[in-house]
Parts: sequence; structure tokens; C-alpha cells
Amino acid sequence: MVRAMKRIGRYQVFVPLHITKFSEIFVCRDTDLEIDVCIKVFKPQDSVLDGATVTVEYWRERFLREAKVMARLDHPHIVPLKDYALDGDGNPFIVMPFYPATLKYEIGKDTDDPATLRRLPPKRRAKAVSVPRATAVWRQVLQALAAMHGFGLVHRDIKPGNLLLTAKRQGDVKVCDFGLVQVPGLERDVGRHWLGTKDYAPPEQRRKAAAVDPRADVFAAGVLAFRMLAGRLPKSGEPFPGAKAKGCPAELGALIDACRARDRADRPADAAAVLARLDELV
Repeated sequence: MVRAMKRIGRYQVFVPLHITKFSEIFVCRDTDLEIDVCIKVFKPQDSVLDGATVTVEYWRERFLREAKVMARLDHPHIVPLKDYALDGDGNPFIVMPFYPATLKYEIGKDTDDPATLRRLPPKRRAKAVSVPRATAVWRQVLQALAAMHGFGLVHRDIKPGNLLLTAKRQGDVKVCDFGLVQVPGLERDVGRHWLGTKDYAPPEQRRKAAAVDPRADVFAAGVLAFRMLAGRLPKSGEPFPGAKAKGCPAELGALIDACRARDRADRPADAAAVLARLDELV
């Protein structure tokens, strides 16, 4: 569970929001500026540190690196950094704007567990979105990734939960969570730790997270497009089911399949290359 806290630095905590392997996230109020913000506090879980080949200081360094990446990237579809500081316990925290939803709000939750599916309300179950909406979201994600790739950065964790929306209906995309970003010259082997998300990570990232290039993000973006249009995650090697995505041009399905190629040599070189081909089609 996320810790119950009243304040983080000068920010008043409204509600605990989420917990990850390395952090706790809260919705807070900037009482000086009178705006809502989202705060991510460095808090690695014991399960991550037990038997680890790297120390907590390594993960703290990565947390600072995440803040530096955010400060460096000025893009309309990337979450901006508002502040970086230490809380009363000496834990670093990142302050970001508050956004009302992630893409999961629109496309629902993926699960293979029948019991979990039964408990989900219908509006939270996995579903597809229209071709125009999926294309708009995909273009914004690709634009953000193209900016990152231009700096030599690889996100390595593109998925619906890391795509914030500026509104619950037809909101613009803001790519977030740069904790796993590959920075040129600063990568390090972290032993047994898995970096990424299984359903969206390409084969080469599952083998060795340090040995990736922009084509890893291209693969994840292809899975994302498949998921938005088909209403479910693809099976390994499954071609895009064009007939089931009503109104989807065959050329768009072919581009999605090219992004999802198992051999990265068969994928577009980076997000800018995918974006150029998408703009030719749509």
C-alpha cells in the first residue's frame, strides 16, 4: 500500500495514487500556486532490493536521471518536470502536472484471468477505439518518441499506463515514466532485474534490456496500435486482424505489423520513420 502522508515538501497530499517497484505516487496540491500536481517519491520496494546485484544508490541515481531527462525534453506530448526536491526523510521526489486519466481509461484493462474479468465493470473491460482516435493517439505517441530518439534516448516502457491524457474524453497524450529510459553512455547491467513490460517489450529487450535501440520503442508502439484497434493484446507473431478493425486501411495494418516484427532489422529504424509512413497513409 502507498504510505499515508499529509505533506511532501511544500505540497499538501490529497490522495495516494499508485505504487511501483521504485516509487510511490500521490495527487497533491501546490498551496502556493493553488494548482493540483502529481508527485512521484523515490521509494524502492524490498522485493526489488532483496538479492539485487545493484544498490539502492544505483536506483536513486536512476531516479535523478529520470528527472534530468524530463527537464531536457520540451515537447507537447511529453510530461514536463515542474520541480525536483527532497522530502522530510531525504527521499527525492519529482513534481509533474496532474492529468485526469491514462489511456487505460479509454481502452480498458487487459486480463487473462476469468475471475478478474468478472469483477471488472463493463466500462473498464478491454475494448477497441475508433480508427480516427487510435490514429490520433498513435501519432502523438510517435511524435514524442521521435523527439526522444532525436536525443539518442530509448523509452523502453511504452504502454497504456504510461500515456497520460489531458482530458477523459479525446484528451491529448502526454508520455510519462522515464525511469527506464536508456541514456547513451550511461547504461549498466542490472543483473536479474527485468526492465520493461512483458506484453509490450520486443524480444531483444527481454533478452538484454541494455542492448536495445529506438526499434524497441517502435515495437512497443506497434503493439499499442494493435491493442487500440483490435481491442486486445496480440498473440506472439499474430498478424494484424484487419477485418475486425472496422474502417482500418490495410496499409495501416501492414505498418503496424512491420513495427511488431520479431527481428528488429525488419522494423522501421525509429519513431520518425514510422511517423513519416503513417502520414503518407492517413
